[in-house]
Amino acid sequence: MVSLLIIEAGLDHSRPAMEHSMLWEDSIMGAFFDAGHIVTNVPIQRFSETLEGGLSGDALLIMERAIEGGEFLVVAILDYSGAAFIPGRVSLQVFSANPKTKIHERDASAAAQGSQGQHRDRIRAVIAGVIPYLMGN
Repeated sequence: MVSLLIIEAGLDHSRPAMEHSMLWEDSIMGAFFDAGHIVTNVPIQRFSETLEGGLSGDALLIMERAIEGGEFLVVAILDYSGAAFIPGRVSLQVFSANPKTKIHERDASAAAQGSQGQHRDRIRAVIAGVIPYLMGN
């Protein structure tokens, strides 16, 4: 089972839910499901800081809860600092649950050029490159 945690970083808590974050969540979950994985998720989390130094504090606690009961945890950090509605950067991190170790990390482009369907396809292509890391562990 794959658990998914989407983190919006660099956003004030007063801003409304970000459509782009929901697109990433839906696309990632769909890609893993289509590859035959059972996928769970926790609600999208928001932090006003950018998390450039890595996950710490509350983010680590949320991550610990998200990985419970699963084999893998995929964390997508969407960095909205300095951006209006599209994150400037997306960091994908994949962790195994036992032992709790990071097994893969990559940055992905968040550019939303083209239609929503085209953007969903690009996100799914990024995830297709992550799925093999789950098979080898």
